[in-house]
Amino acid sequence: MLKVTGSLTVEVKKEIVIDGSEFELVEDGNRSLPDGERQYEALFVYHDHETGLEISFQATMSDDGEIERYGYSIPRDAKILEDSIVCEPSGR
Repeated sequence: MLKVTGSLTVEVKKEIVIDGSEFELVEDGNRSLPDGERQYEALFVYHDHETGLEISFQATMSDDGEIERYGYSIPRDAKILEDSIVCEPSGR
């Protein structure tokens, strides 16, 4: 499993700082790759119920522990100002 640390600063009419722990793991699982390896995949979502802002991203971890984080899905009117989000093994 993966956990999210760091923070993401986003501007949507005002500046919002999102702590990594505010991203919720909404979907995860292992996938077999064509070369026989397995890969853990996770989808993380931040949702602010007050403003309706939703930001998501996917991360993968290979059998050898290499972690890759993919780009954010953000609303058109949002702008990322600072990104220090890190995905790391959760230790579970």
